[in-house]
Amino acid sequence: MYNKRFLIITVLAGVFFSSCSKDLKLKSLSFDATVNKATMATTDTAVFTFSGNPDYITFYSGEPGKKYEFRNRTTDTSTNVQLNFSTATTTHTSGTLSLMVSDNFNGKFDSANVRSATWTDITSRATLATGTTVVASGTISLADFAAAKKPVYIAFKYAAAAGATQKKWTITGLTLKHVLTDKTYTIGDMTATTPSMGWMSADVQNSAVNWTSALVITGNTTAASAVATEDWMIMGPVDLSRVLPDAGTAIKSVNEGMNKFPYAYKYAAAGTYNAVFVASNANRDAQETASKTIAITVQ
Repeated sequence: MYNKRFLIITVLAGVFFSSCSKDLKLKSLSFDATVNKATMATTDTAVFTFSGNPDYITFYSGEPGKKYEFRNRTTDTSTNVQLNFSTATTTHTSGTLSLMVSDNFNGKFDSANVRSATWTDITSRATLATGTTVVASGTISLADFAAAKKPVYIAFKYAAAAGATQKKWTITGLTLKHVLTDKTYTIGDMTATTPSMGWMSADVQNSAVNWTSALVITGNTTAASAVATEDWMIMGPVDLSRVLPDAGTAIKSVNEGMNKFPYAYKYAAAGTYNAVFVASNANRDAQETASKTIAITVQ
């Protein structure tokens, strides 16, 4: 009896696993798209009509950030990388702020490793405040560092002499952007609600004075007790060639029918656009994809 039951279970298991191992058949994909007018005014709306049986449709309008040809772009070799920030300071006579860049800092935030790295002083590229009035730095080009195609660390170095009252520095509105021919990619932004830039402080001399996470540092305000101070605030490593891929908009999922269309879209600005629709059918084992490009001129 035991052997008979075992045989039955074995046969059923074989049938089950055999059926599971078979590839699911993918339905053949057919897809096409048309537009109501290929040339239109900015006041018009493009109306796209579809035929076929796709499970999914994704739309790339052809506008900056929404271009099909850049859907896999994660780096760009252009070197137009721009740094901007603003500063304000107290009027004490001692204490300096320097803007530094390194491509060989090892990421260890102690005095020995900060000092042993090679840092390029680019303070002269920035306009710094001389008083409590907030002053914009101007656009600081990092093209030379981007051209080297190495990750970099960007730092603010605070150095104040002993025996004199020392400045307070406040840095605000810092952004780091990669300006491409078709769009501007923000590498980091301190002005965002959730900042996308991480900073680490490094005490090189006098641990009593430190940068805060808000990029503020206050030196000794009493001359008699002021000691020599050197403190760094460092961000990185930063890949200056990094960009985000362009993104499409999902306009149909497998749970939706084709009866929800046509699809209407309004272009905000005049220009020539390649509107691309990517259609696909997919299951566990296979996928088939087709695309349709429609040239749109907005006048």
